[in-house]
Amino acid sequence: MKTLFFTLLTLSSVYAQKQTSHLETAPVHRELNLPIVSFAPEETAVCKYLGYEAYVKDSATYGNTVFSVYINNEGKLEKAGKTARVESLICINKIEIPANKEKALHINLPVHSESKIPIVGLKQNDETGVCAYLSAGRYLKNSAKFGKNKNVISLNLDGTIDGMMWTSELESLICIQDL
Repeated sequence: MKTLFFTLLTLSSVYAQKQTSHLETAPVHRELNLPIVSFAPEETAVCKYLGYEAYVKDSATYGNTVFSVYINNEGKLEKAGKTARVESLICINKIEIPANKEKALHINLPVHSESKIPIVGLKQNDETGVCAYLSAGRYLKNSAKFGKNKNVISLNLDGTIDGMMWTSELESLICIQDL
């Protein structure tokens, strides 16, 4: 009887260590539909975001430089920018896709609610005031895209109006709301 129990225990531990792998291609953010990458040299955060336990070291392949969003190991957005797109990677052991910890809002051509004049942050490349004005959470660093110069309303970091200025129109940005 002891031998049978030991054999079953040994077999169950062998099966418990079995790993399954999956090739993921061109991973994107669930809400923004933009390519995702992680800060680390390895794409562990990407696999975790996609609902896997781990990443197979050195399995990622990269393609062209595209506008992407960076996620941290908690699956939260950290910043945006142009970087080499993850074309494929191998992840290990599919688990449940983690619940979103934040809501991402992709906002196009934001304007002042009453005057309909375009709005921008007071500091170039810091659109914190725009997200505050729109009650849309925090600004995702480097996510703003700009267009032609025109008269716009500039906003302070808290979303209050600073004044008018002649500068590049804000075409789009991403704001993040924590859930």
